Amino acid sequence: MITDKPITAPGGINPTAKAIADMAEPLMGEDPAALRSSRPDENPLAPPARDLANISDRLLSGPGGSLPVRIYEPKEFTSRAALIYYHGGGFVLGNIDGHDTVCQTLAAESGYLVISVEYRLAPETKYPGAVDDAYFAYKWAVNNADELGVAADRIAVGGDSAGGNLAITTVLKAQEAKIQQPSYQLLYYPVTDAGCDTGSYTEFADGYFLTKETMEWFFDHYLADPEHVKEPFCSPLRATDLSNMPEGIVFTAGFDPLRDEGHAYAVALQEHGINIPHYCFSDMIHGFISFAGGVEAGMTALEMGANGLREHLK
Repeated sequence: MITDKPITAPGGINPTAKAIADMAEPLMGEDPAALRSSRPDENPLAPPARDLANISDRLLSGPGGSLPVRIYEPKEFTSRAALIYYHGGGFVLGNIDGHDTVCQTLAAESGYLVISVEYRLAPETKYPGAVDDAYFAYKWAVNNADELGVAADRIAVGGDSAGGNLAITTVLKAQEAKIQQPSYQLLYYPVTDAGCDTGSYTEFADGYFLTKETMEWFFDHYLADPEHVKEPFCSPLRATDLSNMPEGIVFTAGFDPLRDEGHAYAVALQEHGINIPHYCFSDMIHGFISFAGGVEAGMTALEMGANGLREHLK
């Protein structure tokens, strides 16, 4: 079921994942703001809540005004390490509440402090607003490492889908600014190329929860200019030099339009000798860690990601 080799999907789609895809609410609509407000507040398949030492909300003075973050402190916080986490949602949907128990799980299982970031969404804020917010939150953690109880060189970045894109672009921004770069990247089915033209986009264009049309709708709202697709802070797989990226771990889903670009990103780094294994949950759909309360593979992927964080410190 899990492989770091070819991204195939033998045996077909998981029945529970298929049922979720068939019953899912649409991820696109005429009015993004109305779509956000109409989406259910509760996800019955979210990971269960975890017993942590503390969960607190803070407002940072970000590039576009107040930038909410939520900080999860595990009970066994001895690692002096943190994970800056960016939620998914196509740069248009999602918030820290929707990923609350995902972040609780990662904190509890890894022993890392987890800082979840509520970056600005499109179309109200176009690219590169979300990139700027993501990078700002990382810089804030580096600059306030002592207050947070972490070491500045032990701050990882991570995220799912669009959030995975923001984790990667945060590394690129840190490299461009020549500051301490993130020590690790935890990526769940990340957006690495906004071209929407890979083989998996064709193979899984419709019927598997996330569709090609939905991704194109997301980018239509996120990008003010179609030419932005070519920029590495939008499509990090197109960066001219990926040779100095940190190690990490990449997870993809077999029945997901984003499958091929996640795999391609891992391969691009592996070709430079970077330790970044790729695991494809071959019978899963996009978003499966958010269904970890009802889909075993989702919890497995969260636990594997947390283990990757812990192993990184050894």
